[in-house]
Amino acid sequence: MSGLVATDRAFAHPKFVLALRWSALEPDDTSFAAIRALNKARSADEAEAALGQFQLVTQSAMFADVDGQIGMVVTGRIPVRRPDNDLQGIAPAPGWDARYDWSGYLPFEQVPRVRNPASGLIVTANNRIAGPEYPHHLTFDWFLPYRARRVEQLLQERARHDVSTFKTIQADIRSQAAIDLMERLKDTQPLTEAGRDAIARLLRWDGRMAPDRPEPLIFHAWMRALKQRMFEDDFGPLAAAYIDAAERTPMLLHVLSGQARSRDWCDDRRTQHRVERCAAIAAEALDAAVSALASESGRDVAGLRWGEAHLAIGEHRPLSNVAWLARFVELRTPFPGDTYTVNVGALSHRASAPFTTRHAASLRAVNDLAALDANSYWVQSTGQ
Repeated sequence: MSGLVATDRAFAHPKFVLALRWSALEPDDTSFAAIRALNKARSADEAEAALGQFQLVTQSAMFADVDGQIGMVVTGRIPVRRPDNDLQGIAPAPGWDARYDWSGYLPFEQVPRVRNPASGLIVTANNRIAGPEYPHHLTFDWFLPYRARRVEQLLQERARHDVSTFKTIQADIRSQAAIDLMERLKDTQPLTEAGRDAIARLLRWDGRMAPDRPEPLIFHAWMRALKQRMFEDDFGPLAAAYIDAAERTPMLLHVLSGQARSRDWCDDRRTQHRVERCAAIAAEALDAAVSALASESGRDVAGLRWGEAHLAIGEHRPLSNVAWLARFVELRTPFPGDTYTVNVGALSHRASAPFTTRHAASLRAVNDLAALDANSYWVQSTGQ
């Protein structure tokens, strides 16, 4: 993406416009040929060769064949950027500066790939798939490895798997991110009776984001309130957008583990004559979160339910935009999981509907290569 200088004749002042270059829009794209070749592939080698022509989307493509070969290869055209390009695609660049120009595309032979690893396992879940030794820049948009590690853990729990165990893996709702955060917050001492009830439940909790349990709702309400107390004074008008993102777990862990050195994030800049500590604001946030949940639901801690707040909503376009019609035309389903579970039900801690499911898997499939027609299963969400 690059910015170009333009002139607005009406006002005779220099203006900037944005121009986007996207590899998927290149005129010589061969993705349709890749799909045809992939449909006709008879082996892992042919599948990988076909994926080399798939230029439309950059993703980690997995493949396997009936001879037991497994593999993963990165598809799509990956721009090559100069070493002095300090943005590397993360933000719009000055279009008049040649250092931000692309230097062609990374050859398919040099993209990350795996074939028949000794472990017998290949797992990807939007996590970083290239180690620090990989010489080329791919992206900054890696997901935390929680889901990938959980899949690996579940795969390694059995010597052999079948269709039923793979279904169980895809439906797993244990959040290791929540467990890690609770380890940092286990000494929290709330001041209210409801807060003490909440922390006792959370300390006994196994991290499962089950729709019929109160702990996931308490946990996410607490994390939202804690982020507000940590970051509102630091980010000012940008605080809401920063706090909204449920993916701030790395920052929370960084602060709560004492590794943050740039400043004391738990201290409120707005209170000049006292210094707030993380333990104190964590207790305050939990008390406030539980109080808000009780006020909104009319129930005590034990009566809260994750599924009532963490809904998967099938919106109607455009009638969902009409407030009084929405409840008649939308599909609303209690949904398990959260942003970091294998059965992903990602959420955003935004002010409006902070616990609603924002995205989930659009397709799940389990294929038995020994009996593709008789023993393979898939489920796809409506509207796709």
